Amino acid sequence: MTALKFASKVKESFALPEVCVSIRNMLDDPQTHTDDIAALISLDPSLCSKLLKLANSSLFRFRSQVSSISKAINIIGGEALYILVMSETAANAYQQFQSDIIDLKRFWKQSVMCGLMAQNISKLVKVRGSERFFLMGLLNNFAELAIAKQAPDLASIIQSEIKQRMPWESQHKHLGFYYADCTAEVLKAWHLPNQLFEPLRHIHNADDAIKNKEFAVLYLAYRVALKSVFEDEFTRRNPIEGRVMDAMSLHYEDLDA
Repeated sequence: MTALKFASKVKESFALPEVCVSIRNMLDDPQTHTDDIAALISLDPSLCSKLLKLANSSLFRFRSQVSSISKAINIIGGEALYILVMSETAANAYQQFQSDIIDLKRFWKQSVMCGLMAQNISKLVKVRGSERFFLMGLLNNFAELAIAKQAPDLASIIQSEIKQRMPWESQHKHLGFYYADCTAEVLKAWHLPNQLFEPLRHIHNADDAIKNKEFAVLYLAYRVALKSVFEDEFTRRNPIEGRVMDAMSLHYEDLDA
């Protein structure tokens, strides 16, 4: 099966919630008022709860209790709200596609770490849209779950080869494409903006990363996350090519920080 066929199966079994598309459209429309977005969010009790909890957290340290959805949106910002909505959607998708083959705790740690690293590296190398990079990092490996659900034998083989070869090498050997390629097809099928999935197609290409900072951010974030969850397997192997670091004028100490 191709990456597109795997992605089509995902779309059939898990549709992107309408709220994700609606909020994105509202944020891209300069005529949209915060109250309009608040009215949409108010239809989802779970999302309202998470939004208010975030706005009242120590992260923002607002001087008084925030109890209004509109006020909460103004405090955290539209893009942060979109990330919250998409993260909630990702959590639901991950639960639906979880498999006995994949350690979901490891998968979540790797995904969140990749998102955080992508967000921070984008700031470090001065690429705009750090929130977008968090989302791409968070979602980049989603296809691992989808493929484990549809082709468990292949996913199991790929996972078992972690000590012999790099994960992306195993993916390409057994599938003919990378998990990130399939994830990009899923996000495209969900009608997300191009800027949220096209860079994923280059996440394993060092040559492209050298020429393009966006690609370099994801390339580096993925590999740092990989090392963080497979410490023993990568004690003596470095998945990051030094030439990518040189092209971005980065040192390994920067990534450690």
